[in-house]
Amino acid sequence: MIRAMAELYHPSIYKADRHVESYWAASAGDEVDGWSELSGDERCDVAVIGGGYTGMAAALHLARDYGRDVRILEAGPPGWGASGRNGGFVGPDSTKLGLSELKNAFGDEATRTYYRNGLEAIDLVRQLGEEEGIDFDPQGDGELGVAHTASRMDGMHEWAQVWGDMLGRKVEVWNREQLAERGYAGPEAFGGYFTHAGFALHPLKYGRGLARACIRRGVGFHGHSEVMAWEQDGPRHRLRTRGGTLTADKVIIATNGFTRDKLHPGVSGTLLPALSNIIVTRPMSDEEVARHKWVTECPVWNTRTLVFYYRMIKGNRFLLGARAATRNTEAATEQYRCWLIEQFHAMWPQWSDIEIDYFWRGFVCLSAARVPHIGELPESPGVWHAFGYHGGGVGWATFSGRAVARLIVGNEPADAWLSPVVRSQLRRFPLPWMRLWYLRAAYLWYGMKDRR
Repeated sequence: MIRAMAELYHPSIYKADRHVESYWAASAGDEVDGWSELSGDERCDVAVIGGGYTGMAAALHLARDYGRDVRILEAGPPGWGASGRNGGFVGPDSTKLGLSELKNAFGDEATRTYYRNGLEAIDLVRQLGEEEGIDFDPQGDGELGVAHTASRMDGMHEWAQVWGDMLGRKVEVWNREQLAERGYAGPEAFGGYFTHAGFALHPLKYGRGLARACIRRGVGFHGHSEVMAWEQDGPRHRLRTRGGTLTADKVIIATNGFTRDKLHPGVSGTLLPALSNIIVTRPMSDEEVARHKWVTECPVWNTRTLVFYYRMIKGNRFLLGARAATRNTEAATEQYRCWLIEQFHAMWPQWSDIEIDYFWRGFVCLSAARVPHIGELPESPGVWHAFGYHGGGVGWATFSGRAVARLIVGNEPADAWLSPVVRSQLRRFPLPWMRLWYLRAAYLWYGMKDRR
């Protein structure tokens, strides 16, 4: 049974009756047809909890490639969670560990395999777009990391060499003048590095395209069907929603940052959802865009530990996202909206007269080990999980969904294709009820580091 436990955040963040009022929701086009709320008593081979990228990729591959009977249980409409409200960055990395930390923890070969999986994730998103006819507005041909202070350029050439060798892709270092020619100019743009891997997309167009592909391939998609209780029925699992029950041989937990401690004892206390805030401007004229010499379509972030991520999306709207929030009450939400607008004006002062049309927020998912996790819960045979993307989930969630499908089918040994980094066991945070306090302390420390 699911036990009642204290929530980390105000319950309003879990209200799933409709999409948040984001630019993505306003511009994604038609809603998905062909899904319904679960009703009555149903059964299937595999039940997927979570109708985002992970869950839909897992369901699509299980149904399309392996002929399994699959159903998705989603608390809201398709793509309601992070899959419908993220920044749309598709890149090779999805950990909160630095390159040297990964190598020290897992070794060179496991780290290389991890980044090889990350490149496969990028390719998989494009591949699914082609195979399933998903138009997700791709932009850019790489990722740009920008030094937000002059000191962050120190040692960047050496780091870029190591990063490029590990990734197996070209990484260029740009000085301030080159960044102004190829990217943009601003008071917090002292140079950077350009990685020839990754791109950007419209996240909700991609999510709705995956949902349509799932439904077309025979997946039962049940929206507005949050799992309220989980019971064991011999070797099978019975999942109860407000409208019905679903009994399955296997279950995939694919809820990432919206995974609640009460869902299953095996995941309780293992994840830390962190709020991420996004603003999007009104459309700018070409002349307004040129004030900061903005010419790149690639996704960009800066070298803050408490990262800012941003991009120019189609139609000359500018998107800026950042973390640092740990409360989601109405008053706190307004405070962080104002703070993010202030940061936008500080980083691009020539755009201080550009109005903000949209603000929204959602969760990124941090794991105790600071890496993604894909596998079976050791104490619960038949219960699989894939989550923990640390803000890099568009590609990695898609890859992880396919990966967990391959693991369930079991036709090939995992060590032949899946990095030990993501096969490592889940672990609980010490004193899990303290998780938000850990995050607040980390944010204070990161803020001090980022001033240097």
